[in-house]
Formats: sequence, structure tokens, C-alpha cells
Amino acid sequence: FHSSVVTRPNNHIYRRPTDGGQSIQLTNEPDDDRNPAWSPDGKLIAFVRNVGPHGAIHLITPQGEDKGNLTETNDGSVAWFPTSDYLAIMDHVSESDLYSIVLVEVATGRRHTLIPPSLRPIGDHILDFSPDGQKLAFVNGEDISIADINTHASPPSASEIRPLTEKTRTLYGLAWLPDKEMILFSADRAGGPTLWQMSIKPGSLPQRLQMEGLYALRPAISRRTLGKPSRLAYERLSRRARLWRIDISQTSRVVGTTMRVAPSKRGDASPQFSPDLGALRALSASVVRESSSI
Repeated sequence: FHSSVVTRPNNHIYRRPTDGGQSIQLTNEPDDDRNPAWSPDGKLIAFVRNVGPHGAIHLITPQGEDKGNLTETNDGSVAWFPTSDYLAIMDHVSESDLYSIVLVEVATGRRHTLIPPSLRPIGDHILDFSPDGQKLAFVNGEDISIADINTHASPPSASEIRPLTEKTRTLYGLAWLPDKEMILFSADRAGGPTLWQMSIKPGSLPQRLQMEGLYALRPAISRRTLGKPSRLAYERLSRRARLWRIDISQTSRVVGTTMRVAPSKRGDASPQFSPDLGALRALSASVVRESSSI
């Protein structure tokens, strides 16, 4: 997660176990570090350093070893390809309101256009690969679109882009459920940002998750590991910062009762999981928020 509680006004990257324990600071440069994303193989953490015209995708190990800048970026979106060989980012086209999606080779920093300049995302500029890498979900305008990905090509290529939602309004994050057939997203559809799940099959409609309260944003789902349940984490606006957890069943449905874990006085948000569920990261916002780990 990133936080500015100790290092105001800039944020730094931290690591914290999902079941509680002390946070470990991983970055300490005089820069603003945000939006950490853990590689599927668990070897690297990518994050955005100094979001904006002079921003960059930076890499570190989970122990905080600096691996340097990978590529420039002017957006805050970061998504790992399941093989950990590529990172996808949104790229704003200068002198235009259009965005493209670019694949960046982790080994070389070489950039490849996955989706040409055609996107006008509203809200969070979020994208995420399905667990098998064969589909990419991303925000375009006020809705979520899905592109088929040719995983046998080098680099992977996109085709058959289609909208998934209609008139969703402002979006605040999305994540694939482990079965690769469902997407979870946060959208302002019920008086405030709330969580919805939806099948990617044509004609499907969103179903609202009956979570406690409104203002559930930026969902994240851990990868399925043998013998361990998948978990959903999300951010909730609140006067206090807390973490909650609930398991996801083998049929990719949210089940059980929420459980409070890892109490925190920080403003933690947008939680993400390491591949082995060993550590949780959350993106802190400028206001105090409640993060729920499910």
C-alpha cells in the first residue's frame, strides 16, 4: 500500500501482512510513490512515481531493493500480465483527450501498443487482466470494456473489443474473480460508490453486493492458491481506517461474514494481495478511509 501518514506530503510504499502485524516501509526517496502492483510471480512490485507528465513506472523487490524506472507514464494505471513478463499502462496522448493501452516489456522497457488511442476513461483509469491473461478489462468512458488477448503472440495482442456495461457512470476500480467469467467493480450506481459483480457473458446484468454501508471502492482479489481461499479487498470511506476480510467460495461467490483484521490508524485504500496472500497492500488516499479486506 502507499501512505503519507509518516512522510507527508509525499506517499511511500509499504508492505503489511494480511493477518496483522507491523508495516514495513519499502521506499524513502523524496518522491511521491503510488499505486503499487505486485507481480504474479511475487518477485517485483511496480508502482507509479510522481503521477503526471513526469511520472514513471518504478520497480522494487518485496524487500525494498530498488530496480529502477521501467518506463515513463502520465497516468496512474498499472496491471501485470499473468506471466509477469509485461506491464500494461494507460498512456495519455498529448494534445488530445484520448488514451491508449501500452504493454511494456519488464526485461527491456520496450513499449508495444496494445489498444491504439481511442479511450476516454472517466473516473479511475483502471485496467486488469483475467487470471489466464486471455482477456483485458478496462475503463472506457463511463463503462467497462473487454478485449480478447492473444496470449500466443509475442508480444500479446488485443482483438474483439466490446463494452461490458452500459451507462455505469463514474467507476472506481475493477477486478476479475478467480473463475475468469465474472468481474467485480465499484461504480456510482446507488447514491455512492458501491461494489457490483457481473458475468462477462453477453446480456448479463450487474448484481450489487450487499456489503455494509456505501462507498466501497477499488476492489482487489487475491489469486487462487491450492488449499487457501481467494479473498476480496476493497476500500471504504469512513472516519476510521480498518481492514475486514471474507472468503470467496470455489464458485467465485462472496460468502461468509466479514471479519475485522489488522486495525490501523492510517488512511489505507485500494488493497491488493501478494500471490501467496502473505502481505496486503493498500493505496492510501488524502482522506481517512476504511479498507475492508475480504
